[in-house]
Amino acid sequence: EGQADYTVYFYAQVDKPMENYGFWRADIPDDWVRKRDEVVSVPYLQRVAAAPVVTGIDRIEGRHIGFYTEFGTRQDEQVILRAGISFVDMEGARKNFEAEIAGKAFDQVAREARELWNRELARIRIDGGSDRQKTIFYTALYHTMIDPRIYTDADGRYPGADGRIHTTGGRFTKRTIFSGWDVFRSQMPLQTIINPQLVSDLVNSLVTMADESGRHYFERWEIVNAYSGCMLGNPALSVLADAYAKGIRSYDVEKAYRYAVNSSKRFGNDPLGYTPSELCISHTLEYAYADWCISRLAEQLGKREDAALYAAKGQAYRNIFDREKGWFRPRRADGAWEPWPENARTTEWYGCIESNPYQQGWFVPHDVEGMVELMGGREAVLRDLTEFFDKTPSDMLWNDYYNHANEPVHLVPFLFNRLGQPWQTQKWTRHICEKAYADKVEAIRAVEAIGSKFGIGRDMHIGDTIIGIKGRVGFEAAAPMLIIAAHKVLEKHTLTKWQIYWKDQVATWYGMFLHEAQYLEPVMRDIEAMLASSQRNVTGTVELILRPYSYTLVGVDSTFDLMKTDFGEYGEVNKAWTADDVKGFTKILGNQIKIYHNVQKRNKK
Repeated sequence: EGQADYTVYFYAQVDKPMENYGFWRADIPDDWVRKRDEVVSVPYLQRVAAAPVVTGIDRIEGRHIGFYTEFGTRQDEQVILRAGISFVDMEGARKNFEAEIAGKAFDQVAREARELWNRELARIRIDGGSDRQKTIFYTALYHTMIDPRIYTDADGRYPGADGRIHTTGGRFTKRTIFSGWDVFRSQMPLQTIINPQLVSDLVNSLVTMADESGRHYFERWEIVNAYSGCMLGNPALSVLADAYAKGIRSYDVEKAYRYAVNSSKRFGNDPLGYTPSELCISHTLEYAYADWCISRLAEQLGKREDAALYAAKGQAYRNIFDREKGWFRPRRADGAWEPWPENARTTEWYGCIESNPYQQGWFVPHDVEGMVELMGGREAVLRDLTEFFDKTPSDMLWNDYYNHANEPVHLVPFLFNRLGQPWQTQKWTRHICEKAYADKVEAIRAVEAIGSKFGIGRDMHIGDTIIGIKGRVGFEAAAPMLIIAAHKVLEKHTLTKWQIYWKDQVATWYGMFLHEAQYLEPVMRDIEAMLASSQRNVTGTVELILRPYSYTLVGVDSTFDLMKTDFGEYGEVNKAWTADDVKGFTKILGNQIKIYHNVQKRNKK
């Protein structure tokens, strides 16, 4: 709908008396559009330039009005203007001014802003990597923290979706600008780990908006209380299910669940089991995933019938897969297929939003096994995925294959993990980070849509190598978190060169390296017992050791080259690798284990 209706109030002070000031009022016709492009157009600016100036008064009311002031200054003298804003009213703007900026010097404000951002960015601390890589990393992390932004005044008041003023009562911070389609795949899952309070605020904000508006369903792209309807799917359902699964539950859970169900009923694949439309593929796949999210939430809430119902709805993706064509295909309401054009899989907007079927068709994160079966099995899918990436241009600009410049493909590199080739995930995520990001604006080959860059479904994001950085993630959560960080280094390779290699690469736990098989099971039992006995409101710090680089870690590109490479850096000097060595190496890479972070109960006051 896009009907955002809001007022920004401001309260400002200057540190020098105003002696020469006035107002102007432009004659802008009521039927003129007042969007960005129009207000900077020549006709609009000509009207503003012709506006009469009014002096000798202290206040003015009306439309299309402005204010100016002039100061007599000495050379290099600065005049400081401080301002507070509010979406509620003038009193709110004044209170925000007093609470946040009154009496502060410019340098103090700048210093505090730097300190605040450093505190937020320190949620992830990294060691290793170059200064350039750190700049790129923290720039991307900064982008993930801009929205959803605070919509609450210092006194807890906020404008509700019913046009009335409400208060949070100290329970949460009302936030706005949830660009759901852009952020549910990556930004929000990241925030559940590094900033769960923000996710709690967001869920509370979406629940109160659905409540106050009287609509009782979740908006997919909220902006200042508006049901914009932008993009498609039910992304809030993914955020809700992910939050609840990770112990973020400081909201009305039953109401949130009810609104999730209402969202699916209003925007979903009923009654046909798919959504016939010009964007049939995108609609059907994304609604199917959102319904699976409801099923997971229902299961955790003990709603078994709902869990079974929505798990079945999550299989709707099968209803638009054309086995004859071997891919997803838009379908009409009468069940007939839409015509299949030449190069259909790479035809942009053919059944898909801002993408093509080749890109959108991989979006079955909740049932990769089922998707692979439809597509012809593991080997066929691996060949198709490899071609998908091989045909991607090296400059990573907008293209018909792995188009990192838009969101639908962002899960695709991680499919290799689910197909037993994690080294391919490592290869391509490293390639993406190298080619799609840089420390200059014009080199970023990625949509930075409201913080989208930085999982989905079942441990999709296992083992991706970013830039070889060992990081520490500090966070507070309402329940223990699962961190996927290491590999299974057991089997027949204990105390071989492979364990010497992994000794420097895999996480340490209680001072023991996981390369010794006899330590693994008791350690994992201890961790699981600790998690089982831990209570809510826990805090902890986990050390993430990212997956090593596979072949490219030792400077090679293939199994054949690996056989010729000296392994001296990892314990055996000048000894070439044999075919058995390569076999053992790739066997280890193909296995994974799950490592949990250490938690400790907070001291109750």
